[in-house]
Amino acid sequence: MRGETIFIALAFLFLWVGLARAELDFNDIARQIAENQSARVREFEDLARRISQQELDRVKKHSDAVNRALPRPDGIRLLIFITLGERPEDNLERNRRLLKEIVEMSPEAAVVLRGLPQDTWTLGDLVRHLRKLGGKEGKMPRISLDPRLFRKYGVTVAPTLVYERNGQAVAWARGLVNTRWLRDRVEKEKLTGDLGQWGETVAIAERDLIAVMQERLAKVDLEAMKEKAVERYWAKQKFLVLPKAKEEKVFYLDATYEVQEDFILPDGKVIARKGEKIDLFEKVPPTFMLVVFDAGDPRQLEWAVETGKKYGSQYRVRYITTTIPDRDQGWKSLERLHEVLSAPVFLLTEEVKARFQMAHVPNTVRYAQEKHRFEVKEVCVR
Repeated sequence: MRGETIFIALAFLFLWVGLARAELDFNDIARQIAENQSARVREFEDLARRISQQELDRVKKHSDAVNRALPRPDGIRLLIFITLGERPEDNLERNRRLLKEIVEMSPEAAVVLRGLPQDTWTLGDLVRHLRKLGGKEGKMPRISLDPRLFRKYGVTVAPTLVYERNGQAVAWARGLVNTRWLRDRVEKEKLTGDLGQWGETVAIAERDLIAVMQERLAKVDLEAMKEKAVERYWAKQKFLVLPKAKEEKVFYLDATYEVQEDFILPDGKVIARKGEKIDLFEKVPPTFMLVVFDAGDPRQLEWAVETGKKYGSQYRVRYITTTIPDRDQGWKSLERLHEVLSAPVFLLTEEVKARFQMAHVPNTVRYAQEKHRFEVKEVCVR
C-alpha cells in the first residue's frame, strides 16, 4: 500500500521537477497513472481540497478586513467625500485638521477620494502622503479611492456627506462632516433628498482616477511595446549549442528517480524518504521520443524531418533544437520550423540537457522498455 502511494506522489513530483520544464507533454502518463490508482488519487484530491479551503479561508479573512474599510453597497453607510486640494503639500495642516475632525466626530464614516492628489502618480505616492497627514498619533479615518461613487452621486464639491442605504443615497448635505447630524435628520426627522449646504465647500481638485488611467492607456503604444519585448527576448536568449556528432553512439541512463528531500504530507504521513529510488515507469512506460538537433544545420533539419516520419507512428515525437536558423527573425524563424516539421519546436534547456547527459547533436531519446532505461542515441549526419 505504501509503495503505491510513493509511486503516485513521486510520479507527479518527478514529472514536475524533471521534464515538465522542457514543456514536454506527459499528460497521457499522468492520466494512465490516475486511472490505475484512482483510490490513491482520490486521497490526494481530498488533501488538495483541504489545502484549498485553508487558502480560501485565509483570503476571505483578508478580504473581509479590506471590505470593512471600504464603502459597502448593502445596509446603511455614511460617506464623506473630501478633496486634498490643488496643492496638497501646502495644505497639510488644513487637511490634518479635517481628518482629525472626521476621526473624532464621525469614526464610522467611510471617507472617499476621487483620484490621486496633485503631483502624485501612483497609489504608493498617495499612501505616503496620507501618512504625512496622520502625524505622530497616526489616527486616520477609513479612506478609499473610488471615483465611481463621485459619479454615482454627482459629487463636485467637498465636503459632501451622504447617507446611503442598500447602495442608494437617502439624503445628502454639503459643507459638514458630522455624520450624527445627518443620521438624526434621516432617522429621527425622516428627511430625505438634498438637505442643502451647511458650511464652506471647495471644488474637488483631484481628477477622476478612471479618466486619468484611460488617458494614460490611450497614450501607450501597445504594439510597439510588444515588438520591443519580442526583440529583447531573442537578443537576450542564450542557446545551448552542442557540437556535431562525429560518430554514432548509444548509451543508457537510469530511469529511476532518487528522492531529493523527505516527502511528507501535512498530516504527517511519510510518502518517501530522501535517497529512496522509485521506478516511475514500471507500470506505465513513457511513449515519447525526443528528437534533438541543430536547426541551423540544413542536414540536421532534414534528419529531424525524416526521423519524425519514421517514428511518428510508434512514439509521441517532440522536437528540440539547440539554435534557430535566423536569430534576427526570432519567432518567425521558429514558425517556419513548425511548418517544416508539422509540429511545435522547443529550445533545449539546461535541465533536459543535464537529465539525458546530452553532449552532441543530433540525438534521440526514448524509453527502452526491455532495459527499463532511457536510451540516448547520438547520430552522425554527413
